[in-house]
Amino acid sequence: MSETAPALVWDPGKYEFHRKLGNFVQYFQTDMPTNKYGVPLKLINPVVMAEHIVNCNSTDEIPDCVVEQATMEIEFDDGIPLVDGLPIWERLDGELYEYYKLFKEYREMLYIQGTRALSRLADTHNILGKNLSALSKVYHWQLRCKAYDAYKKMMYLRKRQFEIEKMESKHAKVAERLLQQSLDYLENHPEQLNPKIALQMIQVAMRAERLAFGLNPDKPGAGDAAPSINIHQTTNTGGNGEATSRIEIGPSSSSGQAMNNGQPDLSYLQSIVHILDKSGALDQAKKEVIDAEFEEIHESEDAPDAVEGT
Repeated sequence: MSETAPALVWDPGKYEFHRKLGNFVQYFQTDMPTNKYGVPLKLINPVVMAEHIVNCNSTDEIPDCVVEQATMEIEFDDGIPLVDGLPIWERLDGELYEYYKLFKEYREMLYIQGTRALSRLADTHNILGKNLSALSKVYHWQLRCKAYDAYKKMMYLRKRQFEIEKMESKHAKVAERLLQQSLDYLENHPEQLNPKIALQMIQVAMRAERLAFGLNPDKPGAGDAAPSINIHQTTNTGGNGEATSRIEIGPSSSSGQAMNNGQPDLSYLQSIVHILDKSGALDQAKKEVIDAEFEEIHESEDAPDAVEGT
């Protein structure tokens, strides 16, 4: 045990009174409504209850008007439960300062030591465990800690969301800067392009754009399809019978992509395709696609027929 002087010294009569008061307070508190996080919407005032339990042997003897008088309404401001303008995890009206200091230390144990334990607090201050248990019931330690934990979690999530948004904003600026540098390079050095590098640069730009919006750069979902570049072969019916190409950039159904008047903003891809087309890189890419398809068809026609029954 700690060598410090006890902070909560009660004679048997005082302990019995607090034990009884704690049981009465908790009995009526169980009927009070809570929100989905277990935070109470009303709180039984132990000061009011203490004035009426002296001559009562059971909770049945407490009049309904006394329970109503002891019920404190809790207001919520930005998710914070307040009683008389203060969060319920702060010092309550009528709560002795030395009692509140013990509660505050217990409240913070989770964030300093990783867990809360009345026995550890009792050992630290050389307090009888039963005294501390009775006090915790009188002043709603568990409910107040639950509200405090919900508040801390809410603050953590808000801070995390803020950091995520700041990071995404930074990534978007980096992606935009890199894209502009790539476009400038393509404009000034078209002779250094080959089809493979050109299409890789398009992929890099698309990945950077998706990452900037917090999307998976490699595996778009069903409702999160990245823009696609398709080269369609058509037959010119103008008389020469030559094959011509049509370049299409498929729309994205993702709500996370940049939008322009309700439509995906694909101007960055259009710019790249325009430059690649001017440089002649796409002509070579289309030729390779046509050659590859011709070779595949040719090989298929030359392949021996399957042996029946094998």
